[in-house]
Amino acid sequence: MKSKVLYVSHSGAIAGAETCLLTLLDYLDRDRFEPVVTVPWNGLLREKIEGRGVKLHLANAEWWIRPESAFGRGRMNIAGCVDEIRRVIEIERPAIVHTNSSVVLSGALAAREAGIPHIWHVHEMLVGHPGLASLFPLPLIYWMMNALSDRIVTVSDAARRPLASGVDLERLVTIHNGVAMTRPSSERIPLHRELSLPPDAIVIATIGRLGPEKGYDNLLRAASRAKERGARVCFVIVGGGLPVETASLTRKIESLSLKGSVHYLGERDDVSYVLESIDLLVVPSLTESFCLAAVEAMAMRRPVVATDCGGPSEIVVDGETGLIVPVNDSERLCDAIIELASNKRRRKEMGEKGFNRYVEKFRAEIYALEFEALYDEVLHSMTRRSDADREIAFFLTSVYQNLNDCRGGGAASPEGPSPLRRLLSPRRWARRIGNLLRS
Repeated sequence: MKSKVLYVSHSGAIAGAETCLLTLLDYLDRDRFEPVVTVPWNGLLREKIEGRGVKLHLANAEWWIRPESAFGRGRMNIAGCVDEIRRVIEIERPAIVHTNSSVVLSGALAAREAGIPHIWHVHEMLVGHPGLASLFPLPLIYWMMNALSDRIVTVSDAARRPLASGVDLERLVTIHNGVAMTRPSSERIPLHRELSLPPDAIVIATIGRLGPEKGYDNLLRAASRAKERGARVCFVIVGGGLPVETASLTRKIESLSLKGSVHYLGERDDVSYVLESIDLLVVPSLTESFCLAAVEAMAMRRPVVATDCGGPSEIVVDGETGLIVPVNDSERLCDAIIELASNKRRRKEMGEKGFNRYVEKFRAEIYALEFEALYDEVLHSMTRRSDADREIAFFLTSVYQNLNDCRGGGAASPEGPSPLRRLLSPRRWARRIGNLLRS
């Protein structure tokens, strides 16, 4: 008998987490597991899912982990999102709910309400993340995730370590993301010709959305140093971003006199073609829980230079499949780029070793098999569940929503203390949580 798995997506667009979800849908054993997906809005992800013959529902997803500037802009309605997921659960009767990001809470709450096993798939490293924030301290976030999940899956050991202090270790597991092996169309124009690059130019790419955590400023400084040192290298940047982010990147390229050396290609749907055309991939990130682009480059036999920012250090073997350099050190990044750009033989050797490592550890088939084994384990295990933990988690959710709402208009009034002060009253917390624990 098939087991139905309900996947809760935090986005209707396609970025790293959504790419991993699509890979799982492609390689999941459909004779044993039936996938159903919720997405919060109509977008490219919906088209991709429906094109795979997978049933889909629309259900809003309120982000509880979000950019700092987004808190307080409007009332937070996690409870309403839980109701929408509950309706889907009532229709589909899944055996497992799988939430595909740490930034949404509603899937976990809905599964706990329905008494269904829940898996939280954490793609993000929240500690020190420049683009994501929480209204609660992270240990309390981790406690809530633990209280609402049967298993918490991290995409790397680097992402796992911060959670280990607040999550039961028997519930915490690492499953590295997997990448399908693809080949670009032979009909495409070579990238050198597309960009009018010199025939002998060494082409170096970085791939990822434009965000503060991706370290593009560091890459541009390294590119500027490489130009000063006379290296015959060209850089291409592939990744979408907000208009303000693309405008900022363009200004920085011009201010460093890199207009002929650095080419911003925007968002592309032909990453395999780009990787086939380059000599080297660079990952200049400040923080990275994994790095799909690094694995994709290895699958195309391309070496990788990456910063020691988390997940990439588990993908790239320093000195064998590429080079690892310190975070935000443009001089060391430039040295590594020039070292490999000037040594074709070493690039080829690293590319071959990288391909072998990809085949051994990061294929999509391995990724799907590990999740299938995890689903079997969860379905056949008796996870200890605490009703008190559940009640506290639901209460803390209401506190979280009120904290956000108070940011948007919780000023004190002559009639008494502000809503925020009343909410955070130690007596209120002690009374409510004490009653919950006694019950």
